[in-house]
Amino acid sequence: MKIFWFIPTHGDSRYLGTSKGARQVDHAYMKQIAVAVDNLGYEGVLIPTGRSCEDPWITAASLIDATKNLKFLVALRPGVTTPALAARMAATFDRLSNGRVLLNLVTGGDEQELKGELDFQQSFRARVALLKGMDASVLPQIAERLTVTEGAERLISTLKALGYRTAILSGGFQYFAEYLQEKLGIDEVHANCLDVADGMVTGEVKGHIVDGARKAFLLRELAERMGISLEQTIAVGDGANDLPMLSIAGLGVAFRAKPLVRQNANQAISSVGLDGVLYLLGVHDKDLSRA
Repeated sequence: MKIFWFIPTHGDSRYLGTSKGARQVDHAYMKQIAVAVDNLGYEGVLIPTGRSCEDPWITAASLIDATKNLKFLVALRPGVTTPALAARMAATFDRLSNGRVLLNLVTGGDEQELKGELDFQQSFRARVALLKGMDASVLPQIAERLTVTEGAERLISTLKALGYRTAILSGGFQYFAEYLQEKLGIDEVHANCLDVADGMVTGEVKGHIVDGARKAFLLRELAERMGISLEQTIAVGDGANDLPMLSIAGLGVAFRAKPLVRQNANQAISSVGLDGVLYLLGVHDKDLSRA
């Protein structure tokens, strides 16, 4: 029989009649649980998902180096994460953990969460706080194992050959955005700067949080700096926090996105790679062969 323990990402237990955790969740406490469970020989730990829980992927990733044999049963809720994104995260985690990932598909949940309508800044700060105390030396290891979205390299190389300028406006971390910038030849990147002190992640973000409003602001700023109109810009995104940017771009493309995003974008791509954007721009196969 295989026995799994539980990582309390909403706090340990609850006060009767409330949704408040009796013990506040933090990385040190979850790490203590994971190490103890690993040493006791349990098969793995369940990491839940939901509006009141910390992100299961970030939680699991932060515990890899602290454990040796423990498997991570990561909860996924269809509709909250797109299948393509879930597959990328699972594949990356599988490599990072040497095959210690298991997936638990669950249904139901908060209506706002399923529609992708949660406040990004509030959610993001809560998830970053969870990383407090994590050794920053793991960042290069994670970056080296990042999987590039299908078609991204072809898209960027073709756009550059045709004279386009490219940028990443990401709600993720600047460290990883810069890694992709160097790998793909992106002209510039704007993402969230993870604060590090004495080699440890502080759980804070430096500067502006790149949410939906910030992405739209940055797109306007880029267009102005390059001397072009917004009608000459192209924006691609998959989440609700991309909608402000997609709505002001000359061409806004929802890529393998949640229903809310697909419904509000000019164009949507779901069954091909990121290079499918080229065909929306009128770039033909003959142009691709010359690029």
